Amino acid sequence: MMTTLSIGIIGAGPGGLCLAQGLRRFGIHATVFERDTTPQARDQGYRLRIDPTGQQALAACLPPAHYRLLCAGCAQNSGESNLWDPQLAPLTGRRPEHWLPSSQRQTQEPGGDLGIHRQTLREILLAGLQERVRFGYTLCEFAQTPQGVELQFANGEHVRVDVLIAADGVNSLVRRRCLPKAGPEDSGAVTLYGKTPLDAATRAQLAPELLRGVSVVFADGLSLVIEPMRFQAPMAQLAADYAPDCPLTPVDDYLYWACIGTAERLGGPARAEGSAALQARVRHISQGWAPALQTALALADPLSLSVRAVQVTKAMPVWHSERIAFLGDAVHVMSPAGGLGANTALADAASLATHLAQAGSAAQALKDYGADLQTRGAAAIRLSRLASERLQQNRDAGDSAP
Repeated sequence: MMTTLSIGIIGAGPGGLCLAQGLRRFGIHATVFERDTTPQARDQGYRLRIDPTGQQALAACLPPAHYRLLCAGCAQNSGESNLWDPQLAPLTGRRPEHWLPSSQRQTQEPGGDLGIHRQTLREILLAGLQERVRFGYTLCEFAQTPQGVELQFANGEHVRVDVLIAADGVNSLVRRRCLPKAGPEDSGAVTLYGKTPLDAATRAQLAPELLRGVSVVFADGLSLVIEPMRFQAPMAQLAADYAPDCPLTPVDDYLYWACIGTAERLGGPARAEGSAALQARVRHISQGWAPALQTALALADPLSLSVRAVQVTKAMPVWHSERIAFLGDAVHVMSPAGGLGANTALADAASLATHLAQAGSAAQALKDYGADLQTRGAAAIRLSRLASERLQQNRDAGDSAP
């Protein structure tokens, strides 16, 4: 009976696409509506860490060959991360408890964390859904009726679905309408991130220790994460070897880095600004640091630089509906400091797909999923807050603490 449901998913981010893939494996049709005009319409960011929870969700939702391709397309890092102060002196007591070593696993058994290029992840999640994802669809209104949920899009189209899934991110229209008091708050922190090319000329100028796995630098008022994104083979070759039906855009090796800290420490609140102003922020934050760190940041591609405010959901909202459900940042926004946001969204997707496939009715599926979401979301918000506090505490406070 559930296979006859019409399901509308708002948002083609990792959570929304993972849900569509999971439903597809269960034989349930879903349509994804995405405001971007094409899959390449805007930058997806750079590196994303996939922890064992996220890996389990992707393995449950993707076709096996596509999941193997995802693992093969991850960065070739392994082992524990390096923890340093700004002079590259080792620190011992700052690792958040839920952080795991990087993994090079090429199997479907989740191990440590995987680092994947965001656009690569999106392309793998889109594979096979081409007929089910509608780009250029911005939701502007919706209404529940006895027959379903009526959707109105900015392009003038009207669609009716039995179940509406809000996977439309931090600025979710569905959440603003249904849960007006549950929106995220400005945490006072910002992230500044970019990528440094790893071509031969740039690599020759970089300190070798920055290319040995993931590094975290703890400074006063901020933390810097650095991860070399080096791939085992060209993406086209990997796709041909693992899943020929899943074409991938080429990705050159690069050094990903991201600073998170107080707005004051990172050069002021996030705002629209050009490359020169962003480069000035980079020089400001790294002043007095080890030359190896200053060089790695100064060599960043100016067009890759971006600064964003960090918004967080303080507590999971309570929501009951027989026709509308939320997942990911639409309902629980977390600081990137914990690395939990995308992984929790993927877990949401796998859970919701399973409930929709196994429950006797959509109403029961959404009720059961809602209870699961409450528990998982609250736990992730708590872990993310603790990780953020640890990453942003002053450098001289308890470096060697357990």
